[in-house]
Amino acid sequence: MKKNIFMSGRSFIILATVFGLTFLIHNTPGNCSSLSDIYRTKTIDEIFPADGSKIAPHLMNTGQFGDVLLAYYKFNKRPGRIVYDSSIGVNDDTIRVNKHWASSKSMTTQKHNALKFDGKDDYVDLGYYSSALVLRQTFTQEAWIYPTSSDNRYHGFLGNQNGRTKASAPGIWTKGLKVHYGFGDGCDWRSTTSDDVLTLNKWNHVAVTFDGIIYTLYVNGLQVHHTYTTSGRTPYASPVRWIGRDGSYFEGMIYEVRIWNITRSQDEIMKNLNRSLTGNEYGLVAYYQFNEGFGSSVTDISGSANNGAIKGNPRWVSFEKSTPKMADQKHNALEFDGSDDYVDLGYSTALILGQTFTQEAWIYPTSSDNSYQGFLGNHPSKTSARAPGIWTKGLKVYYGFGDGCAWRSTTSDDVLTRNKWNHVAVTFDGTLYILYVNGLQVHHTYTASGKTPYANPVRWIGRVDNHFEGMIYEARIWNVTRSQDEIMKSLNRSLTGEEYGLVAYYKFNEGSGNTVTDRSESGNDGTIKGNPQWVVED
Repeated sequence: MKKNIFMSGRSFIILATVFGLTFLIHNTPGNCSSLSDIYRTKTIDEIFPADGSKIAPHLMNTGQFGDVLLAYYKFNKRPGRIVYDSSIGVNDDTIRVNKHWASSKSMTTQKHNALKFDGKDDYVDLGYYSSALVLRQTFTQEAWIYPTSSDNRYHGFLGNQNGRTKASAPGIWTKGLKVHYGFGDGCDWRSTTSDDVLTLNKWNHVAVTFDGIIYTLYVNGLQVHHTYTTSGRTPYASPVRWIGRDGSYFEGMIYEVRIWNITRSQDEIMKNLNRSLTGNEYGLVAYYQFNEGFGSSVTDISGSANNGAIKGNPRWVSFEKSTPKMADQKHNALEFDGSDDYVDLGYSTALILGQTFTQEAWIYPTSSDNSYQGFLGNHPSKTSARAPGIWTKGLKVYYGFGDGCAWRSTTSDDVLTRNKWNHVAVTFDGTLYILYVNGLQVHHTYTASGKTPYANPVRWIGRVDNHFEGMIYEARIWNVTRSQDEIMKSLNRSLTGEEYGLVAYYKFNEGSGNTVTDRSESGNDGTIKGNPQWVVED
């Protein structure tokens, strides 16, 4: 596949020539290896064949193309099922599958400055005498990095390895697509290396946290690695001193470096990943935004005011980075009274879940009591025969299934927010039973390891053995184990209904009537019982 990257008047776009067609794709999609990669995951602005194409007027001046334009699809007519050819050939085509029209306004583009390091002698020196950068038994380090080196050597980008590894401050390296991180405790060097978790020639947010026991790595807000090898250890009293090196040098770009003397939670990391800080946040001991754009220093806008001096000859660069922007969307939902309201899905064999499954829904709990309130499942006469089910219990989530012999269940800590929308998902892979709230893993258990749910179908939304008080929409049931990344990416997106493993999909977008439609290929519609109210929610 041939790629050419250039700047249009709107955003960075990529030209990918695949099977004789050139796609203009909004927001550079990265290393797609086939047309199906683009088809599955990207929003397409325009499409035209590449054999000698003369592009539309706003692209004529790029000098990239010549000769004859055979077809030109701008994808700018909405709604409908026709995409229009703007070339003289007028070869309009029909959308063959149930794809959704989208707007590029769903992304927000921000300009940033960064430093580009050559991997040889470029770095930022934070000085050796800042006591604020001496990290002890709790800390968090994070940065946006854009690695460009394809070798498998260590490239340090944050830390201080001063010749004795056992006296090194907490540091982070790339190693190919892996992340290596660790610290010296005065007696030994304590470190660990992840699997391949980075993307080359892309922006990656990397954060490591330590709470005195577990040393955790997050990439783009997702937990991807952890170790207990440092449990009970305290970093040696050397300050974090360098950005762009740590013994070895980093090749690529860096911006938005943050250092904390507290352990940030995954939720805190995720929420602030694409936001600027004020510099006054609790526990923030260094904050380098890299927004200077020129000069020989980077400013620490935290209360420590420990500015860094640029060494070598890293280059200031400006770039645009697109991030998802939540649209103001309105949804229909059903409001359940907690007494006798629910949706009956009937006895569908498609809803008999086996040794791998995922259940998810958006819920808005309103009850202030601490009773069990089921919102997805099936309660026959014996708990040992229950289908996989989920309950709220105050702000906790209770979930489990019967295996024919016993009831296998667990209860989380307080993880929900009352009178707010919460996305709840549970997954089971035959061993580990995991709970995610708003895309973040908040609880797990091995109590069901090796067990298989009894062959009863999931039957109800809004009740199990007792009833749910609050609102529900977008309920999804799968016969596969969805990953955290998959759950996170589709959390705020509608599905097509054709996704692999999706056995039930209730969007609740009817807004009226006594039926909720199953948008999956199972076609197992639900019947509304009691008197739940249709509501429209932002």
